[in-house]
Amino acid sequence: DTMLEWIIGLSGTGKTALMLEQIKERALHSKRSILLVPEQFSSSAEWMVYQALGDAAGAYCEVYSFTSLAEQLLREFGGVSVRTLTDAARVVAVRRALESLGDEVKTYRRHRRSTGFCRLAADALKELKIAGATPEALLAITQAPEEEREKMRDLGLLYAAYEQVIAKSAMDPADRLTTAAQKLGENWCAEVAVFVDNFDGFTAPQYELMRRLMHAERCVVSLCCDSLTETQEGMGLFSAVRQTAQRLRRLASGEGVSVAAPVYLTRDFRHEGAPEAKTRRAMKGKKAASFSPRRKAYMTNASKRRQGLPFWCAKKVIPTATLR
Repeated sequence: DTMLEWIIGLSGTGKTALMLEQIKERALHSKRSILLVPEQFSSSAEWMVYQALGDAAGAYCEVYSFTSLAEQLLREFGGVSVRTLTDAARVVAVRRALESLGDEVKTYRRHRRSTGFCRLAADALKELKIAGATPEALLAITQAPEEEREKMRDLGLLYAAYEQVIAKSAMDPADRLTTAAQKLGENWCAEVAVFVDNFDGFTAPQYELMRRLMHAERCVVSLCCDSLTETQEGMGLFSAVRQTAQRLRRLASGEGVSVAAPVYLTRDFRHEGAPEAKTRRAMKGKKAASFSPRRKAYMTNASKRRQGLPFWCAKKVIPTATLR
């Protein structure tokens, strides 16, 4: 059975290193793996894979971003030859869509010949696609004030007309991930392990591709947070990451994919030699030191976060000039 696996830890705790170890273990048994990283980390990830696996084992691991993986899937399963619209072509398609609607559009009717408006509308449609919104969802909005409802209706009509304009001749850039996900075959997934690293969240098209990748032989996701349990009502430092994990859990449940218990990494390898980390380890479990003017250095636990520095300043241990 397929399973969604987690590697959870703060920055520097070895999440990527653990993934590389697991990828190397698979490579030694001639098993193929994919490391999926954000676009900006592709080059550095390829170098890390080479360093960890070497030439021979490295042949069993491919590094992709979502964009490059989508292009690879379209090459394998069809669709790569479909023309992708440039930004200028998207603006032209929006203008044609507006012209096809005629007087059906109310709020935006007077702007339909404006190149500036068409460019803004094209950008808006791009954001809607990335967010996973559909023309039907916009047309179904009924709770907004009347003026806003009319704008949503016009935008929904424009969105649907835009899709019709480009349907037979080209593909919107935001649709390539979704198309790749739709074409992805189960046999392809069954023969590979997918390791997803360095993401805090995903766009709607990326979630769609993740939904299909969950059927891989293994699907391992690393997330930078201290815990997957939300205790701060969505306002914590890692709340957005936890929401990402919750959405991945829902996708897995919908796909009939089991979810494994998280593997938590707590040792900070990256910063353990830093002075602050050494001080923190030295202070662990120790009681507060008593004040003595003869001592040159003091180490103490403050009962409150902001109590420590004012207390020692009041004792004139730290010259105030050094704090400016």
